[in-house]
Amino acid sequence: MLSILSLILFGIHFPQHVEIILRSSAFRNSSQVASNWFAHVISSNTGDGYIGRNCCQDVENTNIMKKHITFLSLVMLLAMTIPYNTKAQNKVWSMGPEVGISLSRYGMDAGDNDYKPGGLGGLFLTYSILNTFAVTTKVLYYQKGASFAVNNTKQTLNYVEVPIIGRFFLNKEGAIRPNIFVGPSFGFLTGAKQNVDNKGNEDISDYKNIYNGVDVGVTGGLGFNFLLFTETYLILDARYTHGLSDLSKANGKVNNNSFALSAGISFGF
Repeated sequence: MLSILSLILFGIHFPQHVEIILRSSAFRNSSQVASNWFAHVISSNTGDGYIGRNCCQDVENTNIMKKHITFLSLVMLLAMTIPYNTKAQNKVWSMGPEVGISLSRYGMDAGDNDYKPGGLGGLFLTYSILNTFAVTTKVLYYQKGASFAVNNTKQTLNYVEVPIIGRFFLNKEGAIRPNIFVGPSFGFLTGAKQNVDNKGNEDISDYKNIYNGVDVGVTGGLGFNFLLFTETYLILDARYTHGLSDLSKANGKVNNNSFALSAGISFGF
């Protein structure tokens, strides 16, 4: 397609060259040129000793044709290399913002509790190693916690979370690229709040004495990348994060469990 386009553009910008090629006697009568040429070569070898004016004219036209065909060949060769150059310039790095909602609860020895809604937001950076595999690192503000029926209590744990995931694409290219992803996640507790009987959130000032500061877990899920513009994608992710660390300093073991839906915009660079 690009080669044809290049030929069309050549015809538009250099019509005189195309006209010369089409009207030249060498183009119209190439077989006659060849016959005349060989006849005169044979004649010269038999001692006639000259090449006639018509033959010289045909040779000149043949040289003109060769020059223009060579030029056209170079144009076509250049056009044929364009797809490869474009492919080589595909961006392997991308980044962008991400926002979403979460549903979190405590697990293991936490007792009776239920999911509590929260939010998340931040930035991500992706390196595409292959057409079907990429590595993504995110830095997110992530609200976790749980709700308890007793006194209608809701606890919110605020983390700076850094998941590092491998993303496996199910197709090599296309406007829609489904993928699955999995990897470790590292959460760093930055604060805690509690809401009792819907009286409003109150800071838990001594949260560092109640909760451990680091939450290590594993995260995985399903994503869809939708092509918006060149090197620009809308990314939708649904994931589950299972905490492996004990988040409480009290007796027993309590971990975080969280589902999340998020949307982001990826810009290649």
